[in-house]
Amino acid sequence: MLTRQHYSFLIFATIILLGIQCDEPNSPTIFNMSISITPDGAGTVIPSQDLSLPENETIQILAQPSNPYAFTGWTGSILSNENPLTVNVTKNLDLTANFLIKNYPLTVSTVGSGTIIESIITSKTDYDHGTIVQLQAIAEDGWIFSGWSGAYSSNQDIIEITVESELSITATFVIDKVEPVPVTKTNDMKIFVHYMPWFQSAQYDGFWGTHWTMSNRNPNNIIDGQRDIASHFYPLIGPYSSKDPDVAEYHLLLMKYAGIDGILIDWYGTYDVNDYRLNLEGSENIIDLIDEVGLEFGIVYEDQTTAQVVNAGEASTTIEAATNDWQYIQNNYFSNPNYARVDGNPLALVWTPIEIESGAAWSQILADVDPNLMLLALWYQVGDLGSTGDGEYGWVYGGNGNHLQEIINFYNNRLNRYDLGIGTAYPGFFDFYEEGGQGDVIGWEIPHSTLELTLNLATQYNVDYLQLVTWNDFGEGTIFEPTLETGYTYLKTVQTFAGVSPDSDVIGHFETIYDLYQARKEYADNESIQEQLDLAFNYLVVLQPTKARNILQNLNK
Repeated sequence: MLTRQHYSFLIFATIILLGIQCDEPNSPTIFNMSISITPDGAGTVIPSQDLSLPENETIQILAQPSNPYAFTGWTGSILSNENPLTVNVTKNLDLTANFLIKNYPLTVSTVGSGTIIESIITSKTDYDHGTIVQLQAIAEDGWIFSGWSGAYSSNQDIIEITVESELSITATFVIDKVEPVPVTKTNDMKIFVHYMPWFQSAQYDGFWGTHWTMSNRNPNNIIDGQRDIASHFYPLIGPYSSKDPDVAEYHLLLMKYAGIDGILIDWYGTYDVNDYRLNLEGSENIIDLIDEVGLEFGIVYEDQTTAQVVNAGEASTTIEAATNDWQYIQNNYFSNPNYARVDGNPLALVWTPIEIESGAAWSQILADVDPNLMLLALWYQVGDLGSTGDGEYGWVYGGNGNHLQEIINFYNNRLNRYDLGIGTAYPGFFDFYEEGGQGDVIGWEIPHSTLELTLNLATQYNVDYLQLVTWNDFGEGTIFEPTLETGYTYLKTVQTFAGVSPDSDVIGHFETIYDLYQARKEYADNESIQEQLDLAFNYLVVLQPTKARNILQNLNK
């Protein structure tokens, strides 16, 4: 008769036999790791659950405190302040992540995308004095840690500080190697805008340039809250200097968000005659930033300047002056990866030409310039360039009473007649020359209700390249730049024309770009806030305008 003891022995033997049969050769030894947190709710641990791991497995465990706690160390099977903790599993482990509530006056904040791991290294009985705290800055993907500021300055990502008084420390993270993100568009037409780099302001340059004053205006006079400038339109940011980096940032970001691909700079050469040198500095200012925003640039050469250069004794002939200017363009611009190209060839325009109207002369001027240069003259003027001319670009003209017919004629008869043609679109034409004391040199106007009509013509005639006329010729009143009179209306129209989706992240953020400019000026002497504004700029460049907006809204918080 089998007793209870016999049954127990049989069951025990069966379990042993089954265990022997199921044990595969060379199977790894498995150890258990349990992880707990003290006190409850003081933080989290990654990984967050108990684990079963093979022998000699190496694992990292990260303790993350919740506010207002700080991580103090690991206890249990391992005693350590290391965080994250690297463990080589050779036995069963019981680990506890210990946190301590902070009663010391230490404020740690961040700028940018990253986190701070705060750990108490040693502490006094009274935690608000003498506590040694380790701070570790961990950047998010795509960001880098820039440095600590405030009560402690360092560019090391891990620091130790002794809390002996109220401290406030900021960890700044910046975008790592910002690569501009292009605005997605459905219209494959290449859209440029004609850009004037010729403005000077008393605030930035120490004087008001003639393009704000003409012959009889004084911007130092304030009339109904606006400076007295030579224009029927008032820039939304007020009259400015083309040499101001904040202005270049503002202009380029607006263009980018409108779906514009690049700028064609009205370029007056290299000589220090009249205001030409100032115009060059204005051109260089916007070119310096164009790669960071992700747009292109090209040159519209004003050959009329060469006669003034000769008259000033700076060159013996107009050909010499032009040759030196084009060598500068060749050496300083064509190698720029953001220079505008057509099928890989550099693009340049000439206005119109006016002074040098001989093909032989242009062949001499361009003898040492890239032979693949695509050179365009103003409509109906390409013959003045001789064999160096590759086509023409449209402009704005209302002298015959029908400016739209001028465009239609150009599209029908000239646009596709040569290797390359560039179409034109403009919001209107309302010059200030007569009011500014320059005389009635134009004699016609085009109402500012024209933009959609000219854009529709570009679509109707399948234009591949389009020049918006102009970004900022305030004297002639052909202005896409936001003004008090027009706001962002023209940029929104271009945005729609370019095929920027109504659901795009960039929609509705022209005001954000304006606010960035205003903050640049308001906090011009505040280095810390300027760093935050740099971060807002980076967000705008990578098409994350909501994050830029959040920074701007919290500058004083």
